[in-house]
Amino acid sequence: MADAMKGVTKALISTNKQIDLPSLNKIMAEFMKENEKNEIMQEMIGDSIDDAMEVEGSSEEEELIFNQILDEVGAKSTDAVPEAPKQSLAQNAEPASKDQVQSDLENRLNE
Repeated sequence: MADAMKGVTKALISTNKQIDLPSLNKIMAEFMKENEKNEIMQEMIGDSIDDAMEVEGSSEEEELIFNQILDEVGAKSTDAVPEAPKQSLAQNAEPASKDQVQSDLENRLNE
């Protein structure tokens, strides 16, 4: 085991002598800088493509097509939306007694 550790130690020492750490750090810093530039360029190109593909008035055109389809099937977009109650639930609800709630629950269970 000791001989194996000696061999590993010699190999690590040899590797450390061959690696120029300041040079490696410089290469890594340059890579990070170039990678950041690349990400910024990619984002700018993506935004440019998105802007070029977006057509002015497309939302108005979509609304027009949507309404035409609804007209063809004989529906209106407001038909699907029920009218909301004008009073709050708290005003409509009367406080129920504990016995009334229990009897309602029992009636539901018996049905």
